[in-house]
Amino acid sequence: MLWPFVAPVALSRVTLGLHYPNDVAAGAGIGAALAGLIVIII
Repeated sequence: MLWPFVAPVALSRVTLGLHYPNDVAAGAGIGAALAGLIVIII
């Protein structure tokens, strides 16, 4: 639902050199996993 807002922020972090691509991918993966877990629990 928030992908249109999150994707540009994630890409800008890499483009501006504030984060490595692996950092952004790991954060996205952890966030997606936790969201999925919460959906299953609730």
